[in-house]
Amino acid sequence: MSDEFSTDVKVSVVVPVYNVKSYLQQCVDSVLSQTYYNLEIILVDDGSSDGSGEICDQYTEIDSRVKVLHKENGGLSSARNAGLSESTGEWISFVDSDDYIDEKMIQLLLEGCINNQVLLAATGFRTFEDTTNKTLLTYLPDKEEILSSNKFIELMTAHKGPKFFAWNKLYHKSLWNHYCFPEGRKWEDIAIIYKIADESKKVVMMRDVLYHYRQRKNSITQASSLYIYTDYEKSAKEFLDWSLSTHPELKDIASSFYCRSLLDIMYKATSYSNKKFYNLICDKLINCKKNITTSKYLPIKDKIKISLICHDLFYTLYRIYFKLTNRG
Repeated sequence: MSDEFSTDVKVSVVVPVYNVKSYLQQCVDSVLSQTYYNLEIILVDDGSSDGSGEICDQYTEIDSRVKVLHKENGGLSSARNAGLSESTGEWISFVDSDDYIDEKMIQLLLEGCINNQVLLAATGFRTFEDTTNKTLLTYLPDKEEILSSNKFIELMTAHKGPKFFAWNKLYHKSLWNHYCFPEGRKWEDIAIIYKIADESKKVVMMRDVLYHYRQRKNSITQASSLYIYTDYEKSAKEFLDWSLSTHPELKDIASSFYCRSLLDIMYKATSYSNKKFYNLICDKLINCKKNITTSKYLPIKDKIKISLICHDLFYTLYRIYFKLTNRG
């Protein structure tokens, strides 16, 4: 067995930290409590102003496996990239600082990689509401299986799938030799994880729910500014362009994902009563309409929606629907 699949390897866990004082202890404690002990835990304080950085420093006195980087605020991608550069482990995992992980997550993902001789493992996850702890979504894979990178990318685009998240996965560090997270934009996971999956060639999908994702009202993906969704569109379009230029066998999958992304953004524009932004997204949907009419990856209901969006009446009716369903 090669060294990269040794059972006694260091795993670096990168935790970007920014103003999460209320959640940080639960997150870090869940990493420290892992049944797999050979960890390097890198807490990247991304210019926090609420005392989170001081809490990070306190953990270095509690456990020698913890390392802390303090840097000026540069955003999630910048913090993750800083942690990647500092890491010395053979394997890498990312945990967002307002989330927490199951105590066996690293062990099970690492065993999955070692036992199956693959460089990337993914797990199911649970999304829960911040204030009530109510489960909003659970993704539990149907079975443990080895997937080709193309099949895994297809699975990540599915409505119920492992998604283009950085955090519910374990990577061999070599996968990141030529890649990093794009800085200065949101929705960075969509922009990079399909490339990492492609680099891996094979992926083990574990049949477990090992990651717990906290949905907060003031998180990046819940932010109030409509125009952060331009980054969402940009990342989805880059995925489509990548498939067209290098992986034509994924063209239909990427095209359908792009169209579903545009639909998501269009509904967000409608809820904000932003007709100008709505029209911009509609134009993009109309431009790609011809590519998805026969796609088996796009649900019929979405095809119908796309066929209707060119009519002004659709916007008006959806505004009425949105108001009725969001009363109180």
